[in-house]
Amino acid sequence: MSGRDQVLEALKQECASLSVEELAEVAGLPAWRVRAMAKKGTGPPHFKIGKLFRFPVTGVRAWFAAIQHPSTALRPQTGRPTF
Repeated sequence: MSGRDQVLEALKQECASLSVEELAEVAGLPAWRVRAMAKKGTGPPHFKIGKLFRFPVTGVRAWFAAIQHPSTALRPQTGRPTF
């Protein structure tokens, strides 16, 4: 593999993203729930291409890590103490 091919392959992996349906399958959620989370901003980071939501793989991995370890996740302060 040439240097150019290696760079192109690295870019493909870095820029990889999932569709709503792919993320739904991986997360074990219905597609409508993934769309609703994206609209509310409660799911993994995403971007839109026209009407389509896309989820960068790196953001999905970070999101899964945050929901598996909630003590390390960033949470908005509600003003009430949590015990």
